[in-house]
Amino acid sequence: MPGAMHSASGLDRIEIVTGIERRRRWSLGEKLKAVEESRLPGMSVSYVARKYGIAPSL
Repeated sequence: MPGAMHSASGLDRIEIVTGIERRRRWSLGEKLKAVEESRLPGMSVSYVARKYGIAPSL
């Protein structure tokens, strides 16, 4: 099936995009909160980025 991703369990996953995704605007407070979380002991930048739905390289 075109567009399907096969997982190890044999189940297929299809993602349907239904509209234009707008760029997210972050307030200074939101940015600081994410940065502060990423600097906590045992916390990773990658985890915090996924939590907030942003790319870890940003």
